[in-house]
Amino acid sequence: MGSAHRTLWLTAAIGLALSAAGCGDSGGGDKAPADDPEIVTAVSKKIEEAAAREASSVKDRNLPGPKEFKVVCLTPDDARKKGTSADAVQCHVEAFTAPTKKRPESAYIWSEDWRVAVQDGQLGEPEIVGEYRIKNFLRKDDRLNCSGGKTPPPATPGAADKKDAGAEEKKEGVLSAGAGASFNNFKIDMNA
Repeated sequence: MGSAHRTLWLTAAIGLALSAAGCGDSGGGDKAPADDPEIVTAVSKKIEEAAAREASSVKDRNLPGPKEFKVVCLTPDDARKKGTSADAVQCHVEAFTAPTKKRPESAYIWSEDWRVAVQDGQLGEPEIVGEYRIKNFLRKDDRLNCSGGKTPPPATPGAADKKDAGAEEKKEGVLSAGAGASFNNFKIDMNA
C-alpha cells in the first residue's frame, strides 16, 4: 500500500509541475471555438450556406421554391458527446420551405448535422456528420410525395410550440443548444 500511495502522489506532483510549467499548453487558453460567439456566428453562416447548396442541388416538385434553414450550434460538451473534437463547432440544421403567395405557411423538410474545424481562428470547410438527410428527403419526396406538400404533424404534443419559441429566439441571433430550442424528429422511412 505504501508503494502505490507514493506512486499516486508522485504522479500527481509531476502532473502539477508540468501544468504549472506550461507543458502541453498552446498559450491560447482552453476556450473552445464553440464558446466564442463570433466564431459560432461565422460557422453557422458557413454551415447554412453549405446545407442550402446541397439542398438546392435537388429539385422537389412537391416542395418547390426557396428553402430556409435554421442553424443551432451545440455546446462544446454536447458536441464532444457526439464525437466532435474540441477544435470544431458542430451544428444542427433544419430546412423549411419559404412562405410564398401560393403557400403562405412554411413546411418543415428535414434536418441534418454539420461541423466545421477551427484552427487558430481560421474556419475549415463544413462537413456533413452522417447523411445528407435533407437532400435525401427531397429526392424521395419528389418521387413519392411523402410530404403531401404540407408540414408533417408534430411528433409530440407541444413540440410545435417549442420549435416556434426557438424560431423567435433565432431572430435575436445565433441559437445555442442551451437556449431552450427544441426540434421535432419526424420518422419517415427513407428506404421506401
